[in-house]
Amino acid sequence: MGRGLSPLQRQILLLAQDNRDNGRTGDNGIDLYHREVYAAVYGFPTLWGDVRKVGPGTQNFSRNSIGPRVYDSAVSAVSRAMRRLEGRGLISLHSGLISHWSGAQLTEEGHQVAIGLVLGRPAPDSTDSANGSVSSRAGSDLTDTADS
Repeated sequence: MGRGLSPLQRQILLLAQDNRDNGRTGDNGIDLYHREVYAAVYGFPTLWGDVRKVGPGTQNFSRNSIGPRVYDSAVSAVSRAMRRLEGRGLISLHSGLISHWSGAQLTEEGHQVAIGLVLGRPAPDSTDSANGSVSSRAGSDLTDTADS
C-alpha cells in the first residue's frame, strides 16, 4: 500500500462524492454502484439509460456488444480498485446476493480524501508521489496499478 491512489481509485472516490453531494445516494446507503463506474469511466453504453434510475440488480450492459475482453477487463479493474480502496479504509463494499449488484459507501476517511480530491489536494500517500488531479473522463485504458 506504499503508493498513492491510482487514477481509477481517484475517479471512484470522486464519483462517489459527487453522488453524495447531489443526493444520489441509494436507499441502501450506497454512494456508488460498480455499474456507474463502467458507464462514467469506461463509457460503456447502457441498455436502459441512466444507471441510477433502474433497480440495482438490473442488467445494464451488453457484454457482447461491448466485447467480452474489454468488458471483463473493466470489471476486473473496477473490482480490484474497489477492494484496494476498502483495504485502505476509504470505502466499505456491499452487494446484493439475490439481485447481483455491487456498490460502495464512502467511509468518513474516504469522504475526507474525496473532498480533498475535489478541492485539488493530493491524496494521502506514504511516498509523497500522488497527485490528486483526475480528468472527468479517464478513458478506456484505465487500470488499477497503484497498489500492485
